[in-house]
Amino acid sequence: MANAPLEKAPFHRIRWISIVGGFMDGAKIEFAPGLNCIIGARGTGKTTALEFIRFALDAMPDDRDACRRIEGLVNRNLDFGRVEVGIETKDGLTYVVTRSLNDAPMVLSDEGTPTGITLKAGGFFAASKNALTSLEPNG
Repeated sequence: MANAPLEKAPFHRIRWISIVGGFMDGAKIEFAPGLNCIIGARGTGKTTALEFIRFALDAMPDDRDACRRIEGLVNRNLDFGRVEVGIETKDGLTYVVTRSLNDAPMVLSDEGTPTGITLKAGGFFAASKNALTSLEPNG
């Protein structure tokens, strides 16, 4: 049916991640709705890309050792660059979260204008730390 209304998504989603500077400079990964899989050889940046998303969304784990490991990975691989994450809300609104080392995440409109939206607990589309536990590498 060509004229059927689009159904409202039941959740927010990550649309893409882009890295400016550092180990993955110029990389942009676009995610399809639903399940996505990142495949590559060892050392190609799979874990780094996922941890950059966690870092950008300010969704670091409560475990101090895990947090230190992720911070070290981000520091080594981001250098003086920044991570940008495209977000689509369940209502179809789109935003960009951008973050550099030593800076808090900033939520921008799709056009790049600061919004004043925060990612802190209870924020508009704060990522759940529990939802990101699947990013932990297995050994």
